[in-house]
Amino acid sequence: MGFMALRELRGSTARIDQIIERDGSVIVTNYGKPAYLMLGIDEANFEETLIDLRRVRARRALTRIQGASVKLGNDGLTLDQINDEIVADRAARA
Repeated sequence: MGFMALRELRGSTARIDQIIERDGSVIVTNYGKPAYLMLGIDEANFEETLIDLRRVRARRALTRIQGASVKLGNDGLTLDQINDEIVADRAARA
């Protein structure tokens, strides 16, 4: 995976293309820290790549939610308790 500083992007499209052709992706850094990921895609893999990225984002969101649940002490709820919470939340919204 290639790396490139954010300030290098302007006027460096040929270099970006070379790195992506060679490595498949470029990590763009901002002040030395990873900030963005550029992936090489084409018409053949465009939809599949978007689906994969959405799955990764959903997986990350689930991990954050699970972590918050553990911090709140809700990770030991029974199914009945979870269903009671759902019913209460829906009633509060109605």
